[in-house]
Amino acid sequence: MIATSAILLLVGLVLVLGLVAIFFFKLMPADNEALTGVIPLAVLGDSDSHAYQDTILIPLASGKRGGKFRATTLQWSEVLDKLRSSQVNQGTWGVWGAPIKIAETLDWLGLGGRAPRKLDFRYNFAVSGAECADLMTGYYRQVPRLLAEMNRVPEQWRRGVVMIQIGVNTIGQNESLDRYAKSGVTPQIRAEILACVEAHRQAISLIAASHTHTRFIVAGIFDNANIAGNFERWTTPAELANIAAALDIFDTGLLSLCAANPNITFIDARSWFREHWGSRDVNGKPAYKSVNLGGAASVANTRGDDPRNAVLADDHGGVVYNALWARRSIEAMNSAFSLNLTPITLAEIALLADPSGLMGLR
Repeated sequence: MIATSAILLLVGLVLVLGLVAIFFFKLMPADNEALTGVIPLAVLGDSDSHAYQDTILIPLASGKRGGKFRATTLQWSEVLDKLRSSQVNQGTWGVWGAPIKIAETLDWLGLGGRAPRKLDFRYNFAVSGAECADLMTGYYRQVPRLLAEMNRVPEQWRRGVVMIQIGVNTIGQNESLDRYAKSGVTPQIRAEILACVEAHRQAISLIAASHTHTRFIVAGIFDNANIAGNFERWTTPAELANIAAALDIFDTGLLSLCAANPNITFIDARSWFREHWGSRDVNGKPAYKSVNLGGAASVANTRGDDPRNAVLADDHGGVVYNALWARRSIEAMNSAFSLNLTPITLAEIALLADPSGLMGLR
């Protein structure tokens, strides 16, 4: 009798979860169908690619992603939408996904779950805090869930691009850099970094198996030793060289994926940063420069929510940082895949970052 009651309770619970899951599923906004001539762009990653304007997982009260400047502090894919939405389709902006258990119920019911619930573009699966393993497994399993989305309208992804920018939470945070600085590249460190590369390889392989024409951009790792606030943390040339050697393993691994497949291209985040803001000198001391967009004021490698800072108070890229990264992404797509997207100009970035003109950026 007890066993029968338990079974009935379990069945009832599954039915309730199923109804709740279907309710959430129906609440998801309808998406625009494929737009002729527009490049579909999907995003896999972490907080560097998670929409800054998401007020569900990043509430306004948190003060994060720009503080009082949040309305004009955009992440790179939001910049692309502002400036090139007529050429790049990231899917409808809206509330996508559901709480983890509901998403798993949707998976079980064959409806295609998605987690977490956030305000973002339909094709953006990046989640703050995500690690390399979250590409394929775990609560988020971004790739299988993106693949379910791509399979809805497979024809549009023949001309599509998937951007993968992930790894900093696995191998690039300060705790990891401390290990690299002190010990150099040990066998264990090498194995951990290569596991992250392997997650990228599996992600691309799974998508490419059924979407053979889809192109991929893989982003290299940023060196957090260059973030304002870390200038006094690793100060010797030897420490910085050890960090660079470890991060080189990751970038070299991604480059090997590109060498094996013409549908994959690589963006070197460290050289991109040096191009705009410079680096340390030979003695490990800060020797950074500023970025000028055409106005009286420039954007320095400093920390704060004012758009004249490269990095926000919460240690994420500021609006100019992200706009320049969006600009580089357009360049990469054009160079590698001949997409003929309109380049982003410095004047456009200045207007986006300083719409009132009061900051002197334009």
